[in-house]
Order: sequence, then C-alpha cells, then structure tokens
Amino acid sequence: FADLQVTQLTTSGNAERAAISPDGRYVAYVQHDGDGDSLWIRQATTTSNVQIVRPEPGMALYGATFTPDGTSVDFVRQAADARSAPAGVWRVPFLGGTPKLFVGNVASPISWSPDGQRIAFLRTEFTPVLASRLIVAGTDGGQERTLATDTPVLWASLTAPWRPSFAPAWSPDGRLIAVLGARLPSTGVVVFVDSQTGSMREVPGLGGGVPYGLDWLDGQSLVLNAQSQPGGSAQLYRLLYPGGQQ
Repeated sequence: FADLQVTQLTTSGNAERAAISPDGRYVAYVQHDGDGDSLWIRQATTTSNVQIVRPEPGMALYGATFTPDGTSVDFVRQAADARSAPAGVWRVPFLGGTPKLFVGNVASPISWSPDGQRIAFLRTEFTPVLASRLIVAGTDGGQERTLATDTPVLWASLTAPWRPSFAPAWSPDGRLIAVLGARLPSTGVVVFVDSQTGSMREVPGLGGGVPYGLDWLDGQSLVLNAQSQPGGSAQLYRLLYPGGQQ
C-alpha cells in the first residue's frame, strides 16, 4: 500500500458492489435507485457508463464477476423478498443483452480460478441444519463438487443480514481458496481451503469486525474489507499469509 492511489469513478452516491475486469480497463457495479437495481459497466479511465442490465421490479442484484475472457459479466440476482426464491448467478454479454441463468441456488457471487478452468461459490442450506458449502464447478457451471462445509465456522454469505456479496478468493497459484467467517460469539477468521483436497486452515481475522469482502494481493497477503467494530465505518486491512498478522 506504499504507493496506493485512490480515484473516484462515480459521483451518484448509489453505486454498490463493484468488480474490476481482468485487464483493469473496466468496472462493473450495481446502481441502487430506490427499489430498483441495475448493472452498469464503466471504463476505468473515462466517464463512459453503459447500463447492461435494467432494473426489474422486485429483484435485487448483489454482485458481479467478469469472465476470464472479458466477454461477459456474471451477476447475482434474487427476489427482493429472499424467502420466495434462492439467489442465482446470471450471465449477460459485456455490452448488454438478454441475461441467462448460469448457476442456480447460490449464496455468493462466483470467482474464477487463475487458469480459468474452474469456478467457486458458496451455497447455503437451511435444513436439516443451517450450513454453507464451498463448491467448485466447471466452466459451464456443471460438474459441481462440494469442497468444504462451514461447520463449526459460520461463513459470511448472502444469507447474513448485511448481505456481504463477495466471492471465495482463489490464491494466485490456484492452490487455496479463502473464505471469511466467524466463530461464535464474535471471533472473525479467514478460512483457507485447499482447492484439491478440501482441507482447511484458520487464520485469525478481525476479531468482532463485520466482513464485507476479501481478495488476494499476492501469494503472501490478502486485503480485507471490514468494520473494526460493529456500527463503525468499513476499512481496508492487509492480512499476511500464512502468519495472519495485519
């Protein structure tokens, strides 16, 4: 972070849940206007904005992911009354078009492995007990495989009241997948899951902070977006791997 520069891309005050393209040239974000959510694309170096998904009454958008080739954007859509239907990942062409369902029944956006051959996402089940699963699948969303389950650590997902819409984070070498969670009553942790075997390792996270997102900076560190205390403002934190120091 020694040479960190911050550039404001929007001024509307209603932009949420942004994602950046693999080449860094574009940003996708949800625009929340009253009861309507729409998905927009913006060039990072210009003021050009394009709406690629129009708002739909009764539907909420919770996050976006660019495909590795940059031709499409995958986004999470769910009925605003979450009890009526599970969330699903939908795909829309980069310049707009008709969205199509890509993966159903998810509790997070998807993330792509560094080689572009696998995706990862969370899925939450409410019966017989509340539990979330980390699932990997093929490039077409098929060949699903449960890699790990969150018991006894509760993973942060769209089932949480504050709706954190971040995807599981692949390490640069594709060996690990990081997920944010908590041990009750209020101990934050980052869980590192081996992408082949499903074995898990916990690293202390942010104490009682509320997590909003995480991603890898490089092979030895991650960036976390979280509140240091409930009710406080969210900030960015650096977490070293495997030591866990911030």
